[in-house]
Amino acid sequence: MQPWLDLLKTLLGIPLDDTSKDPLILMLAGIALRGIQQRTGRTFVHGTFVDRVRGPKLVVWLTEYPVEQIVAIGNDGATIDPAFYRADLRTGRVEFLNGCSCRWGYAPCCTYIPIEITYDANSELPPDYVSLAVADAIRAGMATIDAGNAYGFVAKKVAVTDVGSVEIGGAGDSPAESMSITIDAALDTWTTPTFAGTSVCADQTSELVATIPPARASTRAIV
Repeated sequence: MQPWLDLLKTLLGIPLDDTSKDPLILMLAGIALRGIQQRTGRTFVHGTFVDRVRGPKLVVWLTEYPVEQIVAIGNDGATIDPAFYRADLRTGRVEFLNGCSCRWGYAPCCTYIPIEITYDANSELPPDYVSLAVADAIRAGMATIDAGNAYGFVAKKVAVTDVGSVEIGGAGDSPAESMSITIDAALDTWTTPTFAGTSVCADQTSELVATIPPARASTRAIV
């Protein structure tokens, strides 16, 4: 948590030795990250994941990336030899080389046991665009809180100590509304929709099964 807190304070222009706003920053950062997780379907948590894939897919895009390693691919207690698939760790793209994922499943395709892909992904810090979006949302939330305390939620633009002047939207915006609007605008810039397979029985779910403890030195995520 400390490396990300330090990064957020740097983006907000708050000196690292000023801890007066740390509790508020962490609270707003948690709210913003949960909003980003809901919108993207990703956790951005450094951990071990299992993606379960149903349907005839020649290529699977893993939910979390960059990928550190593919631990195993298989189903029903059997694993697929790594010679039969190729993985791009940076993008999370897994291509089956000896037929689609149905080859290791059970017919009919819509009812077979899903392929399970177990992998380690993400870094200690979220990708840069996520940290930027979170910092922008924190600015909006802090500005609206200050505006509400001082002006009753009527200010269009307020100056927040250590953060600067921030547009907070129309009169009546709550901190949550201001943060949500900011997150949507940021993600429109940095992300694009992801589509599932073309098959009507294609389906993919993702589960975080274990977090990976932070290293002694933080590692920046590869975007």
